[in-house]
Amino acid sequence: MLDGQDQFAGETALMTDAVRRQPDAAPDAWKHRRDAFEPAGSPFWWARIPILAWGAWTWIRHLRDDQYQDLVKGLNLGLHEMGHLIFGGLGEFPGILGGSLFQCLCPAIAFVVFLRQRDRFGLAFCFAWLGSNLFDVAAYIGDARAMELPLVSPFGGDGEVIHDWNWILGRLGWLPYDQTLAGTARLLGSAAFLLFLIWGSREVWRLRKS
Repeated sequence: MLDGQDQFAGETALMTDAVRRQPDAAPDAWKHRRDAFEPAGSPFWWARIPILAWGAWTWIRHLRDDQYQDLVKGLNLGLHEMGHLIFGGLGEFPGILGGSLFQCLCPAIAFVVFLRQRDRFGLAFCFAWLGSNLFDVAAYIGDARAMELPLVSPFGGDGEVIHDWNWILGRLGWLPYDQTLAGTARLLGSAAFLLFLIWGSREVWRLRKS
């Protein structure tokens, strides 16, 4: 009987000791995941500096000129038109909104790709791309009532090309708020560019020091 009690006490002590050691294992596991995510130092860390400079320059130009068309304007426009095709099958409203929606979703898709590649600077750059798209959409929203922007659409045919945001805000009864909504989009675009500059600069510094 005493031998059984001794055996039980010994097993309990072993279990208690194992439980006490578990908290120490968790930080080790987290450190392993963090180290795996952080790439080794790059000898070409300086090659990212022009991208940071482009982000800062583009943000400043967008702030100074609501109609500024940056370096990725052509890409954003192509994705905008693709969005109309992708969401067009869901109905008229999703199809028209889908252009602006898809061009702002593409940086999120790129974010997932860079996340799988464990590229932190690439993750930061996605916010600069998002900021570019948000300023682009802001210009479109701000033109909802005036409709002065030249509209380009390969799918317009011989008929009149629809002004997306005049149509959208008109259906929602929000046309009087086009400038407020445009200002909100510009504010979000500025936040995205600022995040890119802070995060991207931190990553360049980290790569330089590693």
